[in-house]
Amino acid sequence: MGFALLACSFGTSLAGDLKLSTIRVDLSDKQPSASLTITNAGAEKTLIQMRLWAWSQKDDADALTPTNDLIANPPIAELAPNGKQLVRIGYMGKHQMTAEQAYRLYVEEVPIIDKSGDAGIHTYLKIIMPVFIAATEKATAPALTAMWSQSAGGQPTLLVQNRRSEHMRITKYSFAGVNSGKNEFGGLHYVLAGAQIALPVDGVVGTPKSVSLTTTDGVLDLPLETLKQ
Repeated sequence: MGFALLACSFGTSLAGDLKLSTIRVDLSDKQPSASLTITNAGAEKTLIQMRLWAWSQKDDADALTPTNDLIANPPIAELAPNGKQLVRIGYMGKHQMTAEQAYRLYVEEVPIIDKSGDAGIHTYLKIIMPVFIAATEKATAPALTAMWSQSAGGQPTLLVQNRRSEHMRITKYSFAGVNSGKNEFGGLHYVLAGAQIALPVDGVVGTPKSVSLTTTDGVLDLPLETLKQ
Protein backbone atom coordinates (compact mmCIF):
# COMPACT_ATOMS: atom_id res chain seq x y z
CA MET A 1 0.00 0.00 0.00
CA GLY A 2 1.20 3.50 -0.78
CA PHE A 3 -0.45 5.30 2.11
CA ALA A 4 -0.75 5.01 5.85
CA LEU A 5 -4.06 4.81 7.70
CA LEU A 6 -4.17 6.04 11.28
CA ALA A 7 -7.03 6.28 13.76
CA CYS A 8 -7.61 8.65 16.67
CA SER A 9 -10.33 8.50 19.33
CA PHE A 10 -12.49 11.39 20.54
CA GLY A 11 -15.70 11.61 22.55
CA THR A 12 -17.52 14.43 20.74
CA SER A 13 -18.84 13.24 17.38
CA LEU A 14 -19.46 10.44 14.91
CA ALA A 15 -16.85 9.29 12.40
CA GLY A 16 -17.18 8.34 8.76
CA ASP A 17 -15.53 5.61 6.70
CA LEU A 18 -13.23 7.21 4.12
CA LYS A 19 -12.14 5.66 0.84
CA LEU A 20 -9.73 7.26 -1.64
CA SER A 21 -9.64 6.69 -5.39
CA THR A 22 -5.83 6.44 -5.49
CA ILE A 23 -2.98 5.53 -3.16
CA ARG A 24 -0.50 8.19 -4.37
CA VAL A 25 -0.31 11.36 -6.44
CA ASP A 26 2.31 11.84 -9.17
CA LEU A 27 2.94 15.28 -10.64
CA SER A 28 5.50 16.76 -13.04
CA ASP A 29 6.32 19.94 -14.93
CA LYS A 30 4.06 18.67 -17.72
CA GLN A 31 1.28 17.64 -15.31
CA PRO A 32 1.32 20.12 -12.40
CA SER A 33 -2.06 19.05 -11.01
CA ALA A 34 -4.07 15.90 -10.40
CA SER A 35 -7.35 14.98 -8.74
CA LEU A 36 -8.59 12.29 -6.39
CA THR A 37 -12.04 11.37 -5.13
CA ILE A 38 -12.76 10.90 -1.44
CA THR A 39 -15.85 8.85 -0.57
CA ASN A 40 -17.59 8.67 2.80
CA ALA A 41 -18.77 5.05 2.96
CA GLY A 42 -20.06 5.53 6.52
CA ALA A 43 -23.62 6.05 7.74
CA GLU A 44 -22.92 9.50 9.24
CA LYS A 45 -21.77 12.77 7.74
CA THR A 46 -18.14 13.68 8.28
CA LEU A 47 -15.94 16.76 7.98
CA ILE A 48 -12.53 16.31 6.34
CA GLN A 49 -9.52 18.55 5.89
CA MET A 50 -6.53 18.25 3.58
CA ARG A 51 -3.03 19.20 4.75
CA LEU A 52 0.20 19.06 2.73
CA TRP A 53 3.76 18.71 4.02
CA ALA A 54 7.20 18.70 2.43
CA TRP A 55 8.71 15.26 3.02
CA SER A 56 12.43 14.68 3.49
CA GLN A 57 14.60 12.12 5.25
CA LYS A 58 17.14 13.37 7.77
CA ASP A 59 19.18 11.46 10.35
CA ASP A 60 17.96 8.23 8.68
CA ALA A 61 14.27 9.01 9.41
CA ASP A 62 11.29 10.84 7.89
CA ALA A 63 10.92 14.58 8.46
CA LEU A 64 7.89 16.76 7.61
CA THR A 65 7.89 20.54 7.27
CA PRO A 66 5.13 23.02 6.31
CA THR A 67 5.05 23.92 2.61
CA ASN A 68 3.40 26.32 0.17
CA ASP A 69 4.57 24.34 -2.86
CA LEU A 70 1.27 22.46 -3.09
CA ILE A 71 -2.36 23.38 -2.62
CA ALA A 72 -5.43 21.21 -2.08
CA ASN A 73 -8.75 22.47 -3.43
CA PRO A 74 -11.00 22.41 -1.48
CA PRO A 75 -8.88 22.34 1.71
CA ILE A 76 -11.90 21.31 3.80
CA ALA A 77 -15.21 19.66 2.93
CA GLU A 78 -18.24 18.04 4.55
CA LEU A 79 -19.28 14.66 3.20
CA ALA A 80 -22.79 13.30 3.56
CA PRO A 81 -23.30 9.54 4.06
CA ASN A 82 -22.16 7.85 0.81
CA GLY A 83 -21.14 11.31 -0.41
CA LYS A 84 -18.14 12.02 -2.63
CA GLN A 85 -15.73 14.94 -2.89
CA LEU A 86 -13.35 15.66 -5.76
CA VAL A 87 -10.08 17.15 -4.47
CA ARG A 88 -7.53 18.72 -6.78
CA ILE A 89 -3.84 18.81 -5.85
CA GLY A 90 -1.85 21.52 -7.60
CA TYR A 91 1.90 22.18 -7.63
CA MET A 92 2.90 25.83 -7.15
CA GLY A 93 6.65 25.39 -6.70
CA LYS A 94 9.64 25.64 -9.00
CA HIS A 95 9.63 23.45 -12.10
CA GLN A 96 12.54 21.98 -14.09
CA MET A 97 13.99 20.19 -11.06
CA THR A 98 16.99 17.88 -11.37
CA ALA A 99 15.81 15.71 -8.45
CA GLU A 100 12.37 14.43 -7.54
CA GLN A 101 10.55 16.31 -4.76
CA ALA A 102 8.47 14.42 -2.17
CA TYR A 103 5.44 15.53 -0.15
CA ARG A 104 2.74 13.97 1.98
CA LEU A 105 -0.97 14.63 1.82
CA TYR A 106 -2.93 14.21 5.06
CA VAL A 107 -6.65 13.54 4.66
CA GLU A 108 -8.07 13.91 8.16
CA GLU A 109 -11.50 13.68 9.69
CA VAL A 110 -12.31 16.67 11.89
CA PRO A 111 -14.42 16.19 15.05
CA ILE A 112 -17.92 17.65 14.73
CA ILE A 113 -19.54 18.70 18.00
CA ASP A 114 -22.28 16.24 18.89
CA LYS A 115 -25.16 18.23 20.40
CA SER A 116 -26.93 15.07 21.53
CA GLY A 117 -24.53 14.82 24.47
CA ASP A 118 -23.20 11.39 23.46
CA ALA A 119 -19.86 11.03 25.26
CA GLY A 120 -18.90 7.64 23.83
CA ILE A 121 -15.62 6.81 22.13
CA HIS A 122 -15.57 7.51 18.38
CA THR A 123 -12.75 6.82 15.95
CA TYR A 124 -11.45 9.40 13.47
CA LEU A 125 -9.34 8.53 10.48
CA LYS A 126 -6.16 10.07 9.12
CA ILE A 127 -4.98 8.86 5.73
CA ILE A 128 -1.42 9.76 4.73
CA MET A 129 -0.65 9.65 1.02
CA PRO A 130 2.67 10.27 -0.79
CA VAL A 131 2.87 12.99 -3.44
CA PHE A 132 5.85 13.06 -5.83
CA ILE A 133 6.96 15.79 -8.24
CA ALA A 134 9.04 14.10 -10.95
CA ALA A 135 12.52 15.26 -11.90
CA THR A 136 13.08 16.52 -15.44
CA GLU A 137 15.24 13.48 -16.27
CA LYS A 138 14.19 9.99 -15.22
CA ALA A 139 16.77 7.86 -13.41
CA THR A 140 17.68 4.55 -15.01
CA ALA A 141 20.37 2.54 -13.22
CA PRO A 142 19.66 1.45 -9.62
CA ALA A 143 21.85 3.23 -7.11
CA LEU A 144 21.04 1.71 -3.72
CA THR A 145 23.84 0.92 -1.30
CA ALA A 146 23.48 -0.84 2.06
CA MET A 147 25.48 -0.88 5.27
CA TRP A 148 25.20 -2.80 8.53
CA SER A 149 25.44 -0.24 11.35
CA GLN A 150 26.68 -1.63 14.65
CA SER A 151 26.94 0.79 17.55
CA ALA A 152 28.88 -0.14 20.67
CA GLY A 153 26.45 -2.01 22.93
CA GLY A 154 23.48 -0.85 20.86
CA GLN A 155 20.92 -2.32 18.48
CA PRO A 156 22.22 -2.94 14.95
CA THR A 157 20.46 -1.32 11.98
CA LEU A 158 20.35 -1.68 8.23
CA LEU A 159 21.18 1.62 6.51
CA VAL A 160 20.03 1.96 2.90
CA GLN A 161 21.13 4.92 0.80
CA ASN A 162 19.55 6.05 -2.48
CA ARG A 163 21.92 7.97 -4.75
CA ARG A 164 19.55 8.37 -7.67
CA SER A 165 17.33 11.37 -8.46
CA GLU A 166 14.01 9.66 -7.64
CA HIS A 167 12.62 7.61 -4.79
CA MET A 168 12.72 3.85 -4.51
CA ARG A 169 10.35 1.53 -2.64
CA ILE A 170 11.45 -1.46 -0.60
CA THR A 171 8.79 -4.05 0.21
CA LYS A 172 10.94 -6.90 1.54
CA TYR A 173 14.52 -7.53 2.63
CA SER A 174 16.44 -10.59 3.80
CA PHE A 175 20.04 -11.36 4.76
CA ALA A 176 22.73 -13.86 3.78
CA GLY A 177 25.52 -14.96 6.09
CA VAL A 178 23.46 -15.47 9.25
CA ASN A 179 22.74 -18.95 10.59
CA SER A 180 20.02 -18.27 13.15
CA GLY A 181 17.43 -15.74 14.21
CA LYS A 182 14.98 -13.79 12.07
CA ASN A 183 16.10 -13.34 8.48
CA GLU A 184 13.24 -11.82 6.47
CA PHE A 185 11.36 -8.54 6.91
CA GLY A 186 8.38 -7.01 5.09
CA GLY A 187 6.54 -3.70 4.96
CA LEU A 188 6.56 -0.65 2.69
CA HIS A 189 9.61 1.61 2.98
CA TYR A 190 10.39 4.64 0.82
CA VAL A 191 13.97 5.81 0.27
CA LEU A 192 13.73 9.34 -1.12
CA ALA A 193 16.05 10.79 -3.75
CA GLY A 194 19.54 11.32 -2.34
CA ALA A 195 18.46 10.17 1.13
CA GLN A 196 19.28 7.39 3.59
CA ILE A 197 16.94 5.48 5.89
CA ALA A 198 17.39 3.02 8.75
CA LEU A 199 15.47 -0.26 8.54
CA PRO A 200 14.76 -2.44 11.58
CA VAL A 201 16.64 -5.72 11.99
CA ASP A 202 15.22 -6.94 15.30
CA GLY A 203 15.86 -10.65 15.73
CA VAL A 204 18.83 -10.99 13.36
CA VAL A 205 21.65 -12.94 15.03
CA GLY A 206 25.21 -12.23 13.93
CA THR A 207 26.57 -9.92 11.23
CA PRO A 208 25.20 -10.63 7.74
CA LYS A 209 27.42 -10.42 4.66
CA SER A 210 24.81 -9.25 2.15
CA VAL A 211 21.19 -8.18 1.87
CA SER A 212 18.54 -8.93 -0.74
CA LEU A 213 16.12 -6.03 -1.31
CA THR A 214 12.81 -6.32 -3.15
CA THR A 215 12.49 -2.85 -4.70
CA THR A 216 10.81 -0.78 -7.39
CA ASP A 217 13.44 -2.13 -9.81
CA GLY A 218 13.10 -5.76 -8.78
CA VAL A 219 15.32 -7.77 -6.44
CA LEU A 220 18.72 -6.25 -5.68
CA ASP A 221 21.47 -8.25 -3.96
CA LEU A 222 23.89 -5.89 -2.22
CA PRO A 223 27.06 -6.54 -0.22
CA LEU A 224 27.10 -5.23 3.33
CA GLU A 225 29.90 -3.30 4.95
CA THR A 226 29.88 -2.93 8.72
CA LEU A 227 29.86 0.59 10.11
CA LYS A 228 31.03 0.72 13.72
CA GLN A 229 29.98 3.77 15.70
